[in-house]
Amino acid sequence: MSDLDTVRREAAEKAYREAVFDLIRQGEISCGYGADLLGTNRVDMIEQLRQQGIPVADYPVEALREEVQEAMQDFTHERYHSG
Repeated sequence: MSDLDTVRREAAEKAYREAVFDLIRQGEISCGYGADLLGTNRVDMIEQLRQQGIPVADYPVEALREEVQEAMQDFTHERYHSG
């Protein structure tokens, strides 16, 4: 393989990786799906995203607070109402 072929291949791989990162950043695909596309595992993908400054989850604080409250209510209800 010539040096030019190597440069083209590496450039194409980098462009593909950056496109996947952009899709994750925009919320178009999940981190897990991005990992699949790049042939890596989710843990390594999360680390790569962290290194790029891309948040894995962009969750509004109020929505997270509500989810935690609902989960606590469900847990409490199941704890006191199960057998």
